[in-house]
Amino acid sequence: MLAHQDDFDVRWCKGTIAEEIFAPWKREIEKVGGEVFGGRRVARVELATGESNKRRSRVVATTRDGDVVEEETHEADVVVMATGVGAARGIIASSPDLRDAAGLRGFLADPDPDSDDPDSSGIASTSVIAVRLFLDVAVTLPCKSNVWGGFTLGASRGSKNGGVEGVTDTVGTEDVAGTFFDLCALHDEYRDLKKASSDASDDVRSVIEVDMYNAGSVIDLDDETLVEMALRDILTACVRDVAPEIQDAVVVDSSVLRFKDGVTKFAPGSAVALPRTTPAGLERAMFYVAGDHVWQGPGSHGARGLSQEKALVSGMAAADAAAAAFGRIAGEESRRATSTTTTRAPARILDVEPDEPHVAAAKDALRAADALEAFLPRPPPGFPPLF
Repeated sequence: MLAHQDDFDVRWCKGTIAEEIFAPWKREIEKVGGEVFGGRRVARVELATGESNKRRSRVVATTRDGDVVEEETHEADVVVMATGVGAARGIIASSPDLRDAAGLRGFLADPDPDSDDPDSSGIASTSVIAVRLFLDVAVTLPCKSNVWGGFTLGASRGSKNGGVEGVTDTVGTEDVAGTFFDLCALHDEYRDLKKASSDASDDVRSVIEVDMYNAGSVIDLDDETLVEMALRDILTACVRDVAPEIQDAVVVDSSVLRFKDGVTKFAPGSAVALPRTTPAGLERAMFYVAGDHVWQGPGSHGARGLSQEKALVSGMAAADAAAAAFGRIAGEESRRATSTTTTRAPARILDVEPDEPHVAAAKDALRAADALEAFLPRPPPGFPPLF
């Protein structure tokens, strides 16, 4: 945003991501003979060993039926790990073949932004909560999408805390921030709810989603408490002056989704810990990584962006890398390709524009300062760094 202030364009999905993106994507996979397995958790990944690759890689997943947990194994020529940080950390920790790879150490290291040792730098993650509120009154928000932060959460509950100790103290909740959206303006299925002639049988007149980021301090609260926080501590506090009807709103229905450690938390110095599309140490393993935590810089894709954009583009890069290994990218050679191998053009990934002059100058100055600091003696303990 700072590097390209005129180019901050946002396009919102007109429905749920599951219905508008993942369902069509699943159908396309099935059209070409693929199969999507749901309701499974990846337990570990076992990579093909030896340069001859006589054995295929294996992904071991677990399924649960009540208290019964069973393992199933899926063999694969190529493995692409496209997950959030928390899931990736668990998969790598339980997979010796991945745990020992130099390019994946950042997932298992403790984040330490003050350390100069690359091996001690880790990829931090943060928790996110999504609360969707179905209200009985038509609430008109000032904007379709809105940003909030700095509120004390839990104050509206008084002594009632849903059984979670410490909520009434609201310790750490001021660090929770987020966004809220008018889904009646964004999603086609809710567009007519606010009209007086709406025949909705459950008296829903507004649908608003409240997302909470850096939500580790409240993620373990029960659904009722989180719904109350979203409605009273966040929505009412933000819009009661411009949308006073929110003060009388009653929640007809709601949903709460939790993503514990599911989102990458970027910080100065964290770039050194991020994996490449092909992680170091796994160059011949046919194992690739996609997600918002993938490193971006010289030699990678140029579509630098935020979490969702970066996850999408890194997925395209991983797909290209996997296809190229089999000679399926036009112009790419591979010992795995045959005379009947079909090829395609690589994904079209648009690079961002060059940095604006003031941003480019600031980056050059910082690089120069870093280079100068490398040649200067370290200050004695207790003294601040030179730069």
